[in-house]
Amino acid sequence: MGSLHLLFCRSPKRWLEFQRLAEALEEDIVKPVRASGTRWIGHRQRALKALSRNYAALCKVFDEWASGVRGDISGADVARMNGYLKTLKSHKFVLHLAAYQDIVEDLSELSAALQSNSLPITEVRSKVESSTTSLKKQLSKPAKRLDEVLETCVESNNKGIALTAPYSSHDNIVSSFKTSRVQLTTSILECVSLRFSNFAEDKTLLAFDVFDPANMPNNIEDLTSLYGDEEIVILYKHFEILLNKQECEIDNIPKEWLDLKLDIFRHYRKLNMSDLWRSVLSSPDKVKRYKNVLHLVEIMLVIPTATAQMERQFSFIKRFLGDWRFSLTQDTIESLLRICVDGPSCEAFDPERAVAKWQVQAARHPAPDGTQ
Repeated sequence: MGSLHLLFCRSPKRWLEFQRLAEALEEDIVKPVRASGTRWIGHRQRALKALSRNYAALCKVFDEWASGVRGDISGADVARMNGYLKTLKSHKFVLHLAAYQDIVEDLSELSAALQSNSLPITEVRSKVESSTTSLKKQLSKPAKRLDEVLETCVESNNKGIALTAPYSSHDNIVSSFKTSRVQLTTSILECVSLRFSNFAEDKTLLAFDVFDPANMPNNIEDLTSLYGDEEIVILYKHFEILLNKQECEIDNIPKEWLDLKLDIFRHYRKLNMSDLWRSVLSSPDKVKRYKNVLHLVEIMLVIPTATAQMERQFSFIKRFLGDWRFSLTQDTIESLLRICVDGPSCEAFDPERAVAKWQVQAARHPAPDGTQ
């Protein structure tokens, strides 16, 4: 994928010729994109989609460029195009491309969920379990794209392109592919499990689950007996230093927890966790009544699940800080960054107040006639 991106990125002439051929063939193509970058999953997914979408047109344009009848293509380039064409038309490549797409699609859903600013820490484990479960299914049954390709490969055809040899003569390749697919999927599952092991094993992180109304018992007897008591102790002991700095009365937390969970059971049980704590924390009466135990809730809500928000801020800085605007002060950069992160959208912003203030307060150079 990286080679295809460079092939067309470095030669506008090749890209224009590819576009004209695709138009003549009535093929809808997109420009190949690089497969590597800071957003590993995102870059891979875009590159795979482009390659899959352009597959038929790529095979036809490489077939023409590798024909050797054109005088404007060197012998070295003809050999290179033959290499691309041989790879694209092989059963091994087609099978691995489809399997890779299925795997990356599952991982992209997990990646997108973790990039959300509103994802609570208690839902990370369920998102990871959903993705790993989907990947585990691929160990026993091919996913959508691979299943479709396996059917078409029987006829040695993929998207109207004849593959290099009959499917029946590639038993060893297919068997090797199945082994490779299982090994790859298993390796990815192990990496994901290891990366997110804290969310499944750390007692402190697991203790936050008691604040999710979906986990509460269905009857009030189980709720008032022991539900969440042990987890609350784990939490306030773990964050004891922080709670003391906030002048939290730790001894009152168990009693407030009992009252709070009864309140949730009677009035907020049908809400999801985000709506529940938004309602509770926006009520001055409840904030006052449960002021100590709500310290733990606030800690849960501010614990970040990923660094995506920070990475976005670096991207924002690149937009307004460059060679042409290198003299911006730190205060100006911070203000611009706050606008990008927390400010209103361009459609919702009303510039009249800002313009009026600038006209009154801004220091401007005098005009040639002496006016400001």
